[in-house]
Amino acid sequence: MVRMGINRAEVGQRALLEKSSFSNEERCIFLSHASKDKEAVREIGNYIMNSGIDIYLDENDIDLQTAAEAGNHNEVTSCIEKGINKSTDIFCIVSEETKKSWWVPYEVGYGKKAKTNLYTFLLRDVTHIPSYLKICGIIKDRWDLNSVLGDLSKGELLKESSTFDYNYNQRAGSIVNYDAANHPLNEYVREIRHD
Repeated sequence: MVRMGINRAEVGQRALLEKSSFSNEERCIFLSHASKDKEAVREIGNYIMNSGIDIYLDENDIDLQTAAEAGNHNEVTSCIEKGINKSTDIFCIVSEETKKSWWVPYEVGYGKKAKTNLYTFLLRDVTHIPSYLKICGIIKDRWDLNSVLGDLSKGELLKESSTFDYNYNQRAGSIVNYDAANHPLNEYVREIRHD
């Protein structure tokens, strides 16, 4: 049976908190982002899950959404912290909109304190990033993304050429081919570098 990554926020906070719910060996990437970048983050999350790695994307956390609608700031913060605590890595997805976010610096700071691996993931429109985001791994393009996902999944490098992007899912034992010209992340992420 093919095992694709899941959005752990969809399973609810109770399951997220149960230690037996997920293997300690399984990676989970918390997707920190500005709300206005939600569309790009969804596509990035789908791409990551197709590589066999779990994500935590806040929009699918019912407890968090309920707390936000009720204006329960303590519970919103608690849900975010629980999501980070159960994640092995944080991708801080940075766009020009990130400068306006109050939550992204909090999530990065909390994740750093929790000793979660941190990566700065640059979207196409980014020209400058703050110093606190320069101290970790920087994902500048699809090549970098594929390299990081390959390392995190302990699988092969996710290979990309000018024709196809081969996204290898080690746990699923399958390869997902993307036509580079119609790659699902073309609109949001810089293309591969040509070394």
